[in-house]
Amino acid sequence: LVPGRSDVATSVSFTGTINARDETAIGVEGEGARIAAVLVEAGDRVRRGQLLARLDNSVAQPQLRSIEASLEEARASAALAAGEARRAESVAASGALSAQEIERRRSEAIAAEAKVKVAAAQLAESRARFARTEIRAPSDGLILTRNAEVGQLATPGSEPLFRLGRGGAIEMRGRVAEQD
Repeated sequence: LVPGRSDVATSVSFTGTINARDETAIGVEGEGARIAAVLVEAGDRVRRGQLLARLDNSVAQPQLRSIEASLEEARASAALAAGEARRAESVAASGALSAQEIERRRSEAIAAEAKVKVAAAQLAESRARFARTEIRAPSDGLILTRNAEVGQLATPGSEPLFRLGRGGAIEMRGRVAEQD
């Protein structure tokens, strides 16, 4: 006999379960809302960041637009106040304006700039809230289950909308007879 490799014709039967090697539950963050659209099905391969479902954003979107407009208004007011403060300081030596008036204009410029920062922070918060109306894949993988239905109320802490097998790797766990 010469040692070597060859195919084995014997087959072994066993029962078990097939599971994703690394599974992720995908649900809702922040506030709950009705599901407006479901864009994937169980068995679909998805990429990181791919849109899986969209929640109703009929309230979040107008709020976002309103805060964007408030930020633009605050920036315009800050620019005007800063210009008035610069002009007041430029004529300070001539005595055309009182020291009190010059200080008032400086204060108005500082307050207007603070309003810009507040509006920018509100806009960032509104954008984050709006982004939560889009349920996206956290990684590449395979959609294992889809529990999301259009019109369903999706809330944080409820059953996950999707289960994702990260990377798409699966494994089988079963029992094999000792003689096999």
